[in-house]
Amino acid sequence: MPTITGAPFSAEATTEFTQILADGNRIEKRYSTSLARDSKGRTRQEQDVALIGPLALFAPGAGARAARARVDAEIAGQSPRFVTIPESPLPVVQIPIGGDLIHAPTGAVLLQFRRLAIEGVYERVFDYEQPTFAWR
Repeated sequence: MPTITGAPFSAEATTEFTQILADGNRIEKRYSTSLARDSKGRTRQEQDVALIGPLALFAPGAGARAARARVDAEIAGQSPRFVTIPESPLPVVQIPIGGDLIHAPTGAVLLQFRRLAIEGVYERVFDYEQPTFAWR
């Protein structure tokens, strides 16, 4: 899908379900999705996720909702960076997203996901170092 620039927007959609049981009780569920695009064409989508089975055990509290967020940042043309540090023989991985650098361990997980899901290449990320600020 091509990137659309110069046309920012935001939108909210809500889906509601109501189930009436034989005894007259009602089960009501409501899910919402929000979409946004900035003037550079970056998009963000947040969507409610139903808490089903064991996932419900990890909800932060009663009535809490979990959300899945997907951000299409400027990563398509960005390559991971590998930096050497004097404290370790292993390279530090940096993933540029927007104006930030995401380091290991999160950066390593993002790199592994990119390699597998987008490039179809299996790569272990065990051999990447964390930056020294994460050692404290």
